[in-house]
Amino acid sequence: MAERADDIPLLVEYLVQRSAKNAGKKIKHIAKTTLDLFKAYSWPGNVRELQNVVERRHLCDGDTLSVDETWFMHDPPRSPTPLTP
Repeated sequence: MAERADDIPLLVEYLVQRSAKNAGKKIKHIAKTTLDLFKAYSWPGNVRELQNVVERRHLCDGDTLSVDETWFMHDPPRSPTPLTP
């Protein structure tokens, strides 16, 4: 999905409206920093991962979709354990 970063704002808007309707909420705005984070993220889980992030946001209050970079942090890769002879 990273190669189609320009499609992300439209997809986010669609997912936000659909999710907000299902949750009985009204989202009027999407923070620019949130769109920038969405566009910069590689989305290894593809559209489903994006949908999950949007839906999780509806657990919060407010009329603006806003997430910070911590929503995209994963556990750091583990370094291999050295073998001892």
